[in-house]
Amino acid sequence: MPACEGVKVVEIASGFAAAGLCGQLLAGLGAEVVKLEVAAGDPLRTAGHPLADGNAYAFHLLNAGKDSSMLRADAPARAQQLQALTEWADVVLVGETGAGAGIEPDVAAALAPERFAAQWPTRVLCAISTFGRDGARAGWAGNEFVAQAMGGLMACTGYPERAPVRSGTPYAAHVAALFGLQAILAGLRARERDGAGQVIDIGVVDCLVALLGNFIPSFFLTGKEPKRIGNRHTIAAPWNIYPTKDGYVVICTGTGGSHWWKTICGVIGREDLALDPRYDVEAKRVERVDEVDAIVGEWTQRHTMAEAAGAMSKVGIPAGEINPVEAMLAHPHYRATRALVVERSVPGGARSVQLAGLPIKVGAWEPPSGRAGPALGSRPVPRAAAQARATTALFSAGRTPSLKGIRVLEFGSRTSAPMAGRMLADLGADVVKIEPRKGESLRGAGQQIGGSSYLFHINNGGKRSVVVEHTTDAGRELVVKLAAQADVWIENLAPGALDKLGLGYKHLGAGNPRLVYCSISGFGYRSDFADAKAFDTVVQAACGGMYITGYPDHLPVKIGMSSSDLAAGVSAVGAVLAALRERDRTGAGMHIDLAMADVGVWMTQNAWPEVFHGSGHPQRSGNRSAEACPHNIFAVRDGFVAIAADDDAMWQRLAGLVGGPALRADGRFATLASRLAHIDALEALITHWAASQDGAAAAAACQAVQVCAAPVRKLRDIVEDADVRARGLVMEVDHPLGGRMKVLGNPLRLSGTPTAVGGAAPVLGEHTAEVLSEWLHLGRDRIDPLAAAGVIVLADPRAGAAAADAGRK
Repeated sequence: MPACEGVKVVEIASGFAAAGLCGQLLAGLGAEVVKLEVAAGDPLRTAGHPLADGNAYAFHLLNAGKDSSMLRADAPARAQQLQALTEWADVVLVGETGAGAGIEPDVAAALAPERFAAQWPTRVLCAISTFGRDGARAGWAGNEFVAQAMGGLMACTGYPERAPVRSGTPYAAHVAALFGLQAILAGLRARERDGAGQVIDIGVVDCLVALLGNFIPSFFLTGKEPKRIGNRHTIAAPWNIYPTKDGYVVICTGTGGSHWWKTICGVIGREDLALDPRYDVEAKRVERVDEVDAIVGEWTQRHTMAEAAGAMSKVGIPAGEINPVEAMLAHPHYRATRALVVERSVPGGARSVQLAGLPIKVGAWEPPSGRAGPALGSRPVPRAAAQARATTALFSAGRTPSLKGIRVLEFGSRTSAPMAGRMLADLGADVVKIEPRKGESLRGAGQQIGGSSYLFHINNGGKRSVVVEHTTDAGRELVVKLAAQADVWIENLAPGALDKLGLGYKHLGAGNPRLVYCSISGFGYRSDFADAKAFDTVVQAACGGMYITGYPDHLPVKIGMSSSDLAAGVSAVGAVLAALRERDRTGAGMHIDLAMADVGVWMTQNAWPEVFHGSGHPQRSGNRSAEACPHNIFAVRDGFVAIAADDDAMWQRLAGLVGGPALRADGRFATLASRLAHIDALEALITHWAASQDGAAAAAACQAVQVCAAPVRKLRDIVEDADVRARGLVMEVDHPLGGRMKVLGNPLRLSGTPTAVGGAAPVLGEHTAEVLSEWLHLGRDRIDPLAAAGVIVLADPRAGAAAADAGRK
């Protein structure tokens, strides 16, 4: 039974954007999604060469498995149609509603939160827009490019000698879609419990800000801004891309030891350098990184990508080929093994087309629908079944959190699983982090505050810490007993590692058949690369996104934030919520095999039309776009401003601002094709205009005439922004040892069951006795001997706080 079977969704969105991608996920999980379109249809229907049914491939890619209802022409009929559709639906999913969004004003007005809440108190309304619906910039025109500029992604991506560059994939839209899936499933869970709906407001920019955790510690402790460093690492070397006979490979070394360097020296036949005093410790290699990269690059150039990556991987060094998108999509791992490319027929077509499989594996591995995209208006307005009505009081905030009563055991480290655990805690789950005696590895890494790294606090707020030495028989027995009382287990160890310890799904699921067991790994349990070490950079290289990110005359570059790790963490929350929904109906738990690479491949969909119905070889394009012109960043007095004219009308407004009537009338720039043909001359005019402006002023001037624009914000601009704080994206918490500290909030804004950051991260072992007593009903007569034997660790944060206070005095 598909996780979302029986869920009815009305999607009011157009183009390749977050709301449509969220609808794609819901349809893939079995929901019945009806797409409401204007008479001309979604612009994606004509975005490219038409297939046999007259619709472009991009439309089928985003809308497979959905139905279509055509919006009626006159306002009274539209009102009746919207009424009928919303009465039928459980969820109304909405994209941009501002000027130029293609939504009739009366429809947009009907979807205003207050009006929707009053008229349909049992329905869930999820609105996903660039800036959110109630922020200071709610009226701004937005798109993917602007979101990347405003959300911090662009400022940290690229090489230091070049200007910032966008991600070659629509990372912001895909991440926002994943957050949207979380929010909708959380809203439905609360609705099924108490009968009330709610309004969900998701800003795409907010979703990117929520992923800046890796950069926040250094900024808040030292005021340092993150720098663009290409594909290098700030505290590890070698860590970069290297040329080969037929392309590039990524080679990474972890931090915390010299064994990585010694191993690499053995592979490249330079054992003499293993103990060379110039390179024998990490700090020296980072200081001499140009020399280190030259040494490694001299070896890689004598080999093919496959040879170089294979030699490194064989000895446990994280490495991988930088795949072009078409090579990735042709690989059996992504097609047959992981079912990320599925074939569906198009009406009237002799051949099937390649569509996206599910990036989150909940139950079935392929979408339940065998259909490609729908014909325009092919679905009559469905009839609604009678549903109980809720009061508007229940619709308001103050209800029981969506995941109240759900117990989660987290057995993970670093980023993906801990971040997923924290977000589940934000939704009300009781998240217990199981740690070894020395603590999760991230506690001791990076800049310290309150006895743990700052990043640990960001990824682990609101949880409880239980220290169990699981390598002992008694400790493993305790973990198994805890798992028998849990609803969810989430982990991100290498595939098979927990099976060897007797803590895999086959072991824990046997003792708790209702357990939802979520495994996060680089390439999956079912994998052609199960033994590959999957650092974030390696996964970015494998998925094709790195190949198409960067300038056309320069090297490929990764997204500056740990995009694969972070997206996997966000995906895991949606996967867990979907699995809980399925479990609640069937009574059976499941093993979720979530691969970082699956999510990364799904995020390359924007390049699939070029692969399957274009040149076959998508390339890097910097900040330019073939679908919009101008579409670039321009230097201003205090940095850069991103400007994108999405259509001819928007260009006309921008032209009036930049050059007045003469530029508006200039025939060289009248159409997209002619603007692209004269792009250098056009950009020179905007460059001249922008040079005398500040970024904020230039963006505001563009937005005043409804042109998509935003300053390319640095971290300071983001964390000090009043709207960021007002929307709860940066907040302060108290820690018993570290005092008051700033952490990141949650971008999900649910009106009825709002998320809440439950405080700072726990002290190591702070809740061991508490959880063993609550979950297993153990008394001190059982707990104290376990502590004395070293099986568990008990901590008293109050004693530590007193000692810290005494030290400060």
